[in-house]
Amino acid sequence: MYQYSKYIIWRVLGPAALICFSLTAIVWLTQSLRFVDLIVNRGLDLKTFLFLTSLILPSLLWVLVPIALFISTMLVFQRMTIDNELTVLKSGGIGTYGLLKPVLVLAGYAILISALIGFYLMPLSYRQFKDLQAFVRDNYVSILLQEGVFVSPVKGLTVYIRERGEDGMLHGLLVHDERDPVHPSTMMAKSGQLIQSTQGPQFILQNGTRQEMDKTRRKLSLLFFDRYAFAINVYAEPVEERWREPKERFPSELLETDHEGASTEIIQKLNNKLRAELHQRLTWPFYNLLLVLMAAAPFLTGSFNRRGQWRRAVIWTVGSVTVLIINFSISSAATSYGWMIPLMYLLPVSVIALMIYLFGGKPSKTVKKRSFPPMIPHLHHEAHS
Repeated sequence: MYQYSKYIIWRVLGPAALICFSLTAIVWLTQSLRFVDLIVNRGLDLKTFLFLTSLILPSLLWVLVPIALFISTMLVFQRMTIDNELTVLKSGGIGTYGLLKPVLVLAGYAILISALIGFYLMPLSYRQFKDLQAFVRDNYVSILLQEGVFVSPVKGLTVYIRERGEDGMLHGLLVHDERDPVHPSTMMAKSGQLIQSTQGPQFILQNGTRQEMDKTRRKLSLLFFDRYAFAINVYAEPVEERWREPKERFPSELLETDHEGASTEIIQKLNNKLRAELHQRLTWPFYNLLLVLMAAAPFLTGSFNRRGQWRRAVIWTVGSVTVLIINFSISSAATSYGWMIPLMYLLPVSVIALMIYLFGGKPSKTVKKRSFPPMIPHLHHEAHS
């Protein structure tokens, strides 16, 4: 590899790593704020909280690596244009594709990294994240109950307690359960306690009543009890049996087409979501190449301006953002409309083909075995002399 290629690679790689780390840290911090209530309200320890939030890092890196590479490439080529380094290299016989080669090498490695994250690390980490989230929901629910406050420890379940005794007993309980919309029920008890069982957290209610409404027959039933056991997650799916979201699945699992117990319409919707996720993981890594080409275009195509190409850089940046918005819009729409999946491939292929055309079609031949000074900055001084 020529000296100038190594020079460009290291100049792009450093800022790209710094930008990727900074963007990831910012987004991770904003996402982590959503889980602060797990510490404040549910008593989650700091170690478990950090582990839980760290599991979203692969998903962030998968999206941010191409963006960081785009920003770094544009900044480096802008700096090299202002310092006349690109002019010296071109006058030394280096063609457009010779100058592109270093960043194309980086784009190739970025494609492999994105593929590794998308096909293995992201589903592995996100699956652990959802499992741990469900575990925290079921095992830390007792700390969520507060005196004199209506709380919803589980979606569709509302609990109120008048006071909590020193022995752990709860007094003055009201539990309204509408997780089964056809048979909602309301329980009131003088006392009770929340215990952990093999089936998850359970209320043991004492001396109370249970009212259940059958909406299909419009009939209200009333039950008086001395002792009543009520499982909080009676309608919830166990962690090992719940339906895995598309982001939790490995590529082979995204090809699943049989969803037991679901109607034909629901099966079609689920299959669209799984296929859209699979094709998004297949196409997104190539946006590393697409964005690198769009970042280099303002400086390697068109007329030269020694003051920099910042106007053209702004235009190409807007174009790149537009391409990303279109990509995410198509991916989102493809979860509902399967016929849009081919557009997920058409967009990057057409843009990359257009970029190759703008760069001049076939790669031009460069001067062989041309000797260069050991450091590119020296070329800059020679250009001024």
